[in-house]
Amino acid sequence: MKSSAVFNMAITALFFMVLSGAVSGATAPVSGNPLANTITGSKSVLPGKPEESKLPIINGKEALASVEGEPISVGEFNRVMYQVHENMAAQNKGNEKTPDRIDYAGVLDRIINVHLADQEAKRIGLDRFPVVKNQVSSFSDTVLARMAIPQHFKNVRPDPVFERKVYRSLVKEYRLKSAVFNVKSLALQTRDQMQLRKALEKQKKAIDLLNTWARNEKSGEDFDKVVKEAETRGIAIANLTGYYLKADKLPANVASIVNKMKIGQTTPLISAGVNQYVLLKLMGTRYPKGNKIAMKQAMQAARALAEEGQRALFIDGVERKYITLRMKVFHWLDHIDYTAKGFDIHKLEKDNRVLAYVKGGRPITVAQLAKKIDGHFYHGVNKAKEAEVLRAKNILLTQMLQEKGLKRQAIAEGLQKSKDYRDRVADYDRTILFGVFMQAIVAPQVKVTPAELNAYYKKHIKDYSSGEQMRIRSLVFKKPQDARNAVFMLKSGNEFHWVKENAPGQEPKGGKGLVDFGDELVNVDTLPADAQKCLGGAKTGDARFYEGQGTKKGEKRFYVLYIGMEVPPAAKPFGEVKDEIQKKVYSENFKKDADKWFAKLRKAYDVKVYDAALKAVQPDEGKKQKN
Repeated sequence: MKSSAVFNMAITALFFMVLSGAVSGATAPVSGNPLANTITGSKSVLPGKPEESKLPIINGKEALASVEGEPISVGEFNRVMYQVHENMAAQNKGNEKTPDRIDYAGVLDRIINVHLADQEAKRIGLDRFPVVKNQVSSFSDTVLARMAIPQHFKNVRPDPVFERKVYRSLVKEYRLKSAVFNVKSLALQTRDQMQLRKALEKQKKAIDLLNTWARNEKSGEDFDKVVKEAETRGIAIANLTGYYLKADKLPANVASIVNKMKIGQTTPLISAGVNQYVLLKLMGTRYPKGNKIAMKQAMQAARALAEEGQRALFIDGVERKYITLRMKVFHWLDHIDYTAKGFDIHKLEKDNRVLAYVKGGRPITVAQLAKKIDGHFYHGVNKAKEAEVLRAKNILLTQMLQEKGLKRQAIAEGLQKSKDYRDRVADYDRTILFGVFMQAIVAPQVKVTPAELNAYYKKHIKDYSSGEQMRIRSLVFKKPQDARNAVFMLKSGNEFHWVKENAPGQEPKGGKGLVDFGDELVNVDTLPADAQKCLGGAKTGDARFYEGQGTKKGEKRFYVLYIGMEVPPAAKPFGEVKDEIQKKVYSENFKKDADKWFAKLRKAYDVKVYDAALKAVQPDEGKKQKN
C-alpha cells in the first residue's frame, strides 16, 4: 500500500468520524472566525455554557478528557475545532441561511474515539507497519521545513507598478454595442426565397447570413447600419448606444474574446442560447477610480508577490548554506531516456550514489529521487512523455533539496523541540493510526447484503425517480375574467389553436417580463412554486388558470396553461442505480460497525471526561441512567 493512500485513508476516516458529527447537536453557533469558540485558560469557558469547572493537569497539559491516562488536551480540542470551523465556513460560503450549530460534546466524543483507535492500533502493532513509520517521518520532516520559513518578512516593499496593473485588471470595464439575433425568426422570414424544407437547413442558412453580416461589418460596413437593418426585419434586438460592463459580468467565453479585441473591432457571432446569437462591438474601455475593494485586493496581491520573492530568496540562501549538489550525477540523470522501451526505473531505485550532500544530515541519493519519480507517475514513467518526466524530475529534486536544507535550518534553530512541532506530529500520528485501524480492523467486517440494497431502494424510491414533466402551452390576458373564459372554452372541448385565435383580451406574444413556458417538455419542479401548485394533479388535455407577473413591477397578468402532454414520474431501474445505493448502504453500515467497535473499546479502556459541559451520553450510560 502506498504511503499517500494511507494518508488519504486516514484523513477520510478522521473527517468521517469527527467532522460529519460536528453539527448533530446544537450547543453553540459557528463563528465567522475559526479561532473563536475555543477553550482557554485552566477553566472550561465553552461558548454558551455558563458553568465553569477546573480542568486537571495531566502530563503538563490541561485535560478535557483522558484515555488510559493519556490526556486529550485543551490545545488538541481547539486544533480540531479550528478544522471544524474552517470546514463549515467553506460549506456555508455564499449561503445566506443561519449557520449550523456545533455539537461540541459530540466533537470531543469523536476525538476520544480517535484516541481509542490509536491505543488499540498500537496494542496490536499497527504502528510498526513500515508504511506508517515512513509517512509519519515524511510528515515530520515537512513540518520542520515549513516551520523554518518565516511567516512574515520585514521591510517588504510591494511593487507599485504591479499593484496598479492588478487594480486596473479588477476594475476594467468595456463599452459595448450589441445585437442579439433570433436565428429561427430569420429562417422563417427567408424560407420562401431560400426554398428551404428542413429545419436544420433553415438554421444553417440563417447562421451563414449572419456570419456574412459580421464579415461585412468587419470589412468596413457600419455596425449600426447592419444591425438596424436586422431590427427592421424583426430578427434582432440591438443596443447601439453602448454600455459599460466589467469582465466578470460577461460570460467567460465572451470575456476572453472581448479582452483580446482592439477598440472598434467586432466579435464573431457568439452563441447565446437556443437559436440566438450575439454580435458585439467594442467602443472603448475605462478604469474607474476609487474602488476600495479592488484597491485592497491589489495591495494584497502586490504584497503577496513581494513576500513570495523574499521567501524564495530565503529558501535559496538556506539551500546554498546546507546543500552541495553533485553536478556530474545530476547531468547524468538528465541524459537517461526514462520512457525508452525496456527502461526499468526500479533499477535506479537501488542506486545509492550520492546526488547531493546535506551539511549535518544524510545525503540525497539517486535511489531516493527515483522513488519520488516512480510515485509521481501513477501509470509508470514508460507511459509518460520524456519531457514530462524530465520536468517532474527537476521539480521533485528541487523540492527534496529545499526540504532538506530547511529541515537543517529548523534543527539549527531548535524548532524540533517546540511544542507546536510536537503537537502537530502527535496529531498526525494519531490520524494515520486511526485511518489504518479503520481500514484494517473495521472495514473488513462491513457487509452489504442484496436484501439491504433492495430495501434501501424501495424506501428511497423518490430519490431515484425522474420528476414529472409537462408540455405547457400558454395564453396571457390582461383581465382575469378573459383568462377564465378561455379556460372554460378549452375545458368545453375547443382546440387550443382555435381558442388562441379567437379568445379576446390577449397580450401580444413575447412581451417583456412575461413567463414563457416554451411549449416543450419541462420538469415541473423547475417551475416557480406558485406555478407548480397551480399545475398540481394536471393531466394531458387539462387547462388551468394561473395568476402571474406582468410586464411591470407589481403588475399582474393572467395565464391560461394548457397541458399538451403530461409525463408522470418514473422510477429508474434498480440496476441503473445499484452502484450508487451500494456506496450509501456501505457508508451507513460502516458507521454502525464503527460505533459498535468504539462501544467495545470504551468498555476495555479507561475513559474519563473532566468537563461536564462536554460529556456526551453514551448509549450504555443512557440505559444505566434510565434504570
